[in-house]
Amino acid sequence: MVKKTLLLLISIVCFVSVSCNPEFVWGLIRHGARSPMLGTAKNPAHSWKDGLMELTGSGMRQGYLLGVYLKEKYVGEGKLLGTEYDPAEIYVRATNTNRTIMAAQSILMGMYPSSPEKLSQDQEDAAVPDWIRDHLTPDVWTNLKLSPLPFGMNAFAVHAFAHEEDVYYTEFCPAAEMQRLNSYATDTNVFEIMEHYKELKDTIITLMGLDPVAYRFPHFYPILEVIYAAKFDQRETVFTQAQLDEAEEMMNALAFHYYSFDMTAMVYRNAGVFQELIQVMADHSHKMHLVVGHELTLSSFLRAMAFDGFEGYFHYFPFSSNLFLEVDTGNSVTADGDFPDFPIKWIYNGEDITSKMGGCHGVADCHVAHFTTYMQEIVEGKGATDWVEFCAMEPVGPIIRIEQEQQTE
Repeated sequence: MVKKTLLLLISIVCFVSVSCNPEFVWGLIRHGARSPMLGTAKNPAHSWKDGLMELTGSGMRQGYLLGVYLKEKYVGEGKLLGTEYDPAEIYVRATNTNRTIMAAQSILMGMYPSSPEKLSQDQEDAAVPDWIRDHLTPDVWTNLKLSPLPFGMNAFAVHAFAHEEDVYYTEFCPAAEMQRLNSYATDTNVFEIMEHYKELKDTIITLMGLDPVAYRFPHFYPILEVIYAAKFDQRETVFTQAQLDEAEEMMNALAFHYYSFDMTAMVYRNAGVFQELIQVMADHSHKMHLVVGHELTLSSFLRAMAFDGFEGYFHYFPFSSNLFLEVDTGNSVTADGDFPDFPIKWIYNGEDITSKMGGCHGVADCHVAHFTTYMQEIVEGKGATDWVEFCAMEPVGPIIRIEQEQQTE
């Protein structure tokens, strides 16, 4: 099974001349800035016009700018993608939430900006149905451009699946998510961090008007990101700059433990992602495959890929953080004289991290077979429990740990 899948994967045929441009790109992207999970006295829930936990204007701009970055790298003559949006070339999916779907649309708008050219009279005649002319004034359609919609807008295909069927979403493997949370809740390192920042924690709870019992350890980490939502939307905040700086330190200290301290849980959570990525590359039906998800989508994948030095390298994952896999079939080499094996590159937020990823540790020139062998071992079942069986289990927990100060009361 392993050999068969790998043969499918590494026998992708290259029809282009030798080039430094990749022939296939897979990307995993966190959505841009969003509104917080709850309101504050300064910024109550109703003040966020689109509601809580939704993509904000800043988040849309972040997605658009990421799209412009991708356009510069991959779109245009002689590059991976053509200048015009073609759903046969690029496949985009998002988790089934408003903020990720809107982020995906924003990215695509940056990749494929509008055309300045106006429609010809024949094009205009074909575009405007007769019955519309009876209900709207001519100025509505006379300013149409070659882009399908006015104001430079385009319509793009973004695919989404039900949460329980989406390998990129927490609910696909709830047992892994509960194991992660339980590991976090019982981690003595986290307790020590909370104790170190106790004064700041109490200040945040007071200024935000939170219930000190409801938001005690281990539920406090998500509250830290709330104070940054106002920053991205340029809103007034109740915190001083010194408090914001210290909160960022606390968030970074907790991040490794909150995201993916439990390696086993992260491996099982991402086995389905590994399986899909292997299949996507084997099919090679699109030149680019983008997935827009969440902070944990990205962090758990990197953890499951046995990223070398994860704890010291990654802290808080910024909005619009991104990971791309480039496969350069133009510079193929021959493995064992039988099948072409293509060089790859992993890029996180513009930085080449290939040598730190699973299967590529210590490899000077990493190729497809290096990292897919690592993935395939997990997909085939690694350890005492197969990942499919594990993800079908009822989650155990949650474990709620009371802080020491409350235990002694």
